[in-house]
Amino acid sequence: MTKKITILIMQGLLALLPISLTLYFLIWLVTAIESSLIPFIPQDIYYPGLGLVLGVTILILIGLAVNAYIVKVFISLGGEMLEKIPVVKTIYGAIQDA
Repeated sequence: MTKKITILIMQGLLALLPISLTLYFLIWLVTAIESSLIPFIPQDIYYPGLGLVLGVTILILIGLAVNAYIVKVFISLGGEMLEKIPVVKTIYGAIQDA
């Protein structure tokens, strides 16, 4: 009975963890962009939600850049360099496999 409950809890965690981490990252991204925009944008132009719009725009631009050949080469070279560092290699490999 206890083993069954433990398995159910682990299954629930495995189902919610990726969603929760993604939502947390998106909330962090929007909040960071919002707070960094406030000093640079005049009050009459700024409106709440501008961080969300800019966050999505930045993610789209990064997605476009990643598809460029030269960026793929740099990402590949960076990955190879990270795989040569002992402790970083383990973490980077685990994240890359996920």
